Amino acid sequence: MKLVNQVTSVKLSNRLLELGVRKESQFYRDWTGAKEDEILMWENTDGDVCLDNVNCYTAAELGEMLPYKITAETINLAHPMPLIGNGTDDEIHAIDEATQKLREVLKDLEHDNLDQFESGMPYDIKRDYDKGTNMRYWQQSDEWECYIVIEISGDTEADCRALMLIYLIENKLVDTKSALDNPTSLRTNTKHGLGLLCL
Repeated sequence: MKLVNQVTSVKLSNRLLELGVRKESQFYRDWTGAKEDEILMWENTDGDVCLDNVNCYTAAELGEMLPYKITAETINLAHPMPLIGNGTDDEIHAIDEATQKLREVLKDLEHDNLDQFESGMPYDIKRDYDKGTNMRYWQQSDEWECYIVIEISGDTEADCRALMLIYLIENKLVDTKSALDNPTSLRTNTKHGLGLLCL
């Protein structure tokens, strides 16, 4: 398989850089305008890094960065539901707006309605793969069957994982500073409730 098909595309590599992902990688392009096949390999990982360099992540490197589980607490902190006090029209409208925002973030949620989420997301979502180029987070409870919550496809396995990481960062479901600096062990970020397991 060609190297260009094993690392993130120019567009996705550049987007990860824009989002602040600067985790070490085996490969890089020397600037944001590089062509797809202009991929270089680090001679050593301790060398100086030019700020113009753009990391080209492999599927394995991205797999280490993606959380195994996103806790309900993380989702509720990033996308809080207002509390109902007196049940006024304004309160109900605020709940409806917050529910719609959550529906947009958890875009593949297979429930007919989100009434059960009026007090926030009750369950964690977990990572899963379907073939190499399809990735999803899903949830299951005692009362429900398995429901896909977020599902993303890409042209290659690396691009699929990059698209998912971008989606999670953009929707505040993972924190680039705390979660991606050292994804080498199981740890919890108490500020965002993020459990990160590297496989």
